[in-house]
Order: sequence, then C-alpha cells, then structure tokens
Amino acid sequence: MILTSYADNFEDALLWRALGHVQDGFYIDAGAADPERGSLTCALYNQGWRGINIEPAHTLLRRLRAARPADTCLGVALAAAAGSAPVPFYEVAGSGRSTLDAERAGALRAASQAVLLREVELTTLDAVCAAHAPQAIHLLHLDVGSADGQAEAALLAGLDLQRWRPWVIVLKRADTAPLAALLAARYQLAQADGVNHFYVAGERAADHGLAAKLALPAQPADGFVLCEGHPRAWPLEELRARLAASHAATAAAEAERLHQSALAANARADLADARVAAAEARADTAEAIADARHTIDDLLVRVRDADKRAEETAQWANNHARDADLRAEHSEQQLAEARLQAGTLEQRVNEQAQRAGQMEQRAGELASELAHMTARASGAESQLPGLHARAAQAETTLQATYASLSWRITRPLRWGKFQLLRSVRYARRQPGRVRAFAVRAGKGVLRRSMRYVIARPKLSFFLRRNAARLPFMVPLLRSLKMRLEASQNVQATAAAVPSAPPPSAPSQIPDAARQVLADLRRRASHS
Repeated sequence: MILTSYADNFEDALLWRALGHVQDGFYIDAGAADPERGSLTCALYNQGWRGINIEPAHTLLRRLRAARPADTCLGVALAAAAGSAPVPFYEVAGSGRSTLDAERAGALRAASQAVLLREVELTTLDAVCAAHAPQAIHLLHLDVGSADGQAEAALLAGLDLQRWRPWVIVLKRADTAPLAALLAARYQLAQADGVNHFYVAGERAADHGLAAKLALPAQPADGFVLCEGHPRAWPLEELRARLAASHAATAAAEAERLHQSALAANARADLADARVAAAEARADTAEAIADARHTIDDLLVRVRDADKRAEETAQWANNHARDADLRAEHSEQQLAEARLQAGTLEQRVNEQAQRAGQMEQRAGELASELAHMTARASGAESQLPGLHARAAQAETTLQATYASLSWRITRPLRWGKFQLLRSVRYARRQPGRVRAFAVRAGKGVLRRSMRYVIARPKLSFFLRRNAARLPFMVPLLRSLKMRLEASQNVQATAAAVPSAPPPSAPSQIPDAARQVLADLRRRASHS
C-alpha cells in the first residue's frame, strides 16, 4: 500500500520506513494542530495506528475529533508539573501558532493576527500516559513552537522516561545539538535535519535497524506520494485557475454558438412563416375550386339519386307484385297443411278413444282379478288355523323323533354323512374357484397393464409397432382390449343405475293375504 505523506518535510515517510513493520502502533502527538495539513501522524493513522492527540486550541481540537474518531483527543496544555487551576491560553484561530506566552501573543496581535484568550488546564505527559496510553509507545512527537528547546525540555521533565520508553521521539528544533535530557535518559540522536530531531531509545536502536533507517532522509525509494495541497507538491491552484478559465472560455464560446443558432433559427422561422402564408393563399384558391367541384358533384349526386329512386320504385312495384303471388301460394299451402293436420288430429282422437276403451276394459279385468285375489286371500286366511294346527302336530312329531333312541344312536352316522357330502361338494367347487380366481387375477393384471400402456403414448406406440410384427398377436390384443373396455362399461353402468326397489304389495288386499305374499317372496329369495 503506497503511503500518502502529509508532513511538510516528509517526516511521516521517514517514520514509516523505520516503524512500518509495527502492527497497530501507538503514538502521542503533542501540539497536533491540523489533523491533515503538516501532520506527522495522519499517514500513520491511515495505516491503522492509533494514539493520543493533544491540542489546546478549540478550533483545531474539533477538527481532530471529527477527522480521527478512533484517537483520544485532549484539549489540555502540557508542562513540567500539573497546574491546580486553569491558565490563560492565547489561541490563534485556524493556525498552529497558539501559545501560553503573553508576549508572543502580543506580537501576533501586532502582526494583525486574531488572538482569542481562553483558559486551559495544565497537565503532564506522565499523567496523560497513565490515563490513556498502553505500556508500548512507538512514537512521541513534541511540537510546542520553541526555538531554544526549553519548552520541549520542560515537557519531557513531566514524563518519567524510565517508566515510559517511547521507541522514537521527534522534537521540532532548528539547531543540531542534541537535547541533554534525552541523552541522559539513554536516547541517541539518529538524525537532525535542521527542522526536527529524531531520537531512538538505546535499547531499540538495533531492532530492525531502527537508528540506521532514521539516519537517512526520506527519498523516492521509500515509495510515497504527496497529498493534495502539500507545500512540496506542484501547486494545483494555478492549474485549477487555468482549468476554470478554460471552462469559462468554452462556456462563452458555447453561448455565442447558441446565440448564432438562435439567430439562424429566427431566420428560418421567418422563412417558414412566409412559406406558410403562400401555402395558405394557395389553400384558399384550392378551397374555392374544391367548393365549385363540390357543388357540381352535389348536382350530379342528386341526378343519380333521382334516377336511382325511379329504378327503386319500379323494382319495388315488381317485388310487391311478386310478393303478393308468393303470399297467395303460401296461403294455399298453409290451407292444405291445415286440412292434413285436421285429418291427423281426427285420427289421433279416434286412437285415443280406442285406447280409453281398452283401458276401461283392462280396469274391469284388473278389478275382477283383484276380487279373485281377495277371495283367495280370504280362503287362505280361513285355512290358516288348520295350517297352524298341522304345523304344531308336525313340530310335536319332530320333537318326538329327536327324542327317540334310534335318532340319537344314528346321529354320528348322519353327521358323518353330512360332512362327507359337504367335503365332496367343497372339493367339486375348488377347481372352479381356483380357475375363477386365476381368471380374475389375470384380468386385473391385464387391465392394469392396459391402463399403464394407454396412459403412456410412447410405450403404446412401441408395443403396437412390435406387435404388428407378429400377425397372430394383433387380433388377440384387440379382442383383449375390447373385452376389458366392455367389462369396465358394464361395471360403470351397474354402478350408475340404482337398483329397482321391490314391488310393494297392493294396499287393497287384507293383512292375511299380505303376509302370505311376503312368505312367498322370502321363499323365492331363499331358493
């Protein structure tokens, strides 16, 4: 991933060369100022590092909090010792020149700078690290605007460098002399380029060649690009101004072209209006000619209509005479048909009279038959006591026979004979039952096979084509199909037609005759 440099002198590219191997690094940026312009830690933040930004100026602090939501941004001032009360702070809006020094603030006011007086809390780097920093701090950057290094020394006096050991400390200093406080804390000066001092902790100097990597200034081999608006980059404002001027010239040319197009369009519109006026004049002349032609056409149409009406009148008279002849013929035909229908009706009346006589004769026969059946029923009813007596006598005789010694002795013989006859009848019926069962099973298999084949056109076509090769199979399969269809039709008809109820006994016969008729029906059903 190519690094984008935001620092004025490519300090972030140099730091990334030395510390790029650290994953999820941590930094402390005291005097962080703007979150992007001139920032040493913006490139590290974009590479996944996180840290603490210390900036007492409210405007810059708001920008830091908006641009770096993952960082801890503190609006405090740093000193060698924490203060018990807020101290005056002179903020120069929108710049990094804010200060705690009243004399410097006065000089800024004299230079027409807008200076705002605020109050901020004083704290130490030791307190900030104890509250917000992990044990491993990879970068400490101090930029407090001091020319002689005393302010940086005061800030470092508020940090226990034996407890907190930042790997790299960057101080903004113009001279090249090392800071004695850092040398005493076992830090060595890796590079002093006239703008910054780069110090490396003594125990980390040999790790990954940290001191050696910081000893050389940033170069193109580090593989970084400059952010937009970087002071070392080509000024884009001039290019933007040229582009805006080009766009303005293009817009003016386009406006002129549109103006000329509008003038040409107006000229074409005037020409079109003249052509429209000429066309309207020609249209008026053509309309007058058309009116004259229309009048002549109307006269011709009237003449043709008169001729046509005369022809239609003559045709109507002929048609009327023809229709009168046809109506007369039709009336004669209707009269003949009426006479024929009258004869037919008379014949039907005679037939109905004959049928009525036959029905009366049949009614007399039925009445005589009913009287005869009533007499027979009465006779049967009179014979019932005798029949009951004979039945009682037969029952007595049968009970006496059952109680006799000979009947009881011959009972095993009778039972054996009955079982023998039953076995013979059962054996005689078995071949028929087996044959009937086999026939039913075969028909069922054939019926299901035929349904299966008929439901699949491809299989049916295949079987018909192969059966045609065996001549004796064609009539056999055709006969089988017709029998199966006939049996299905018979079953469907039997299921659809309800069974006829048994004839009821006439309501005119006596109860005794009704009982005899019911006995006869039961015997007939049992037989």
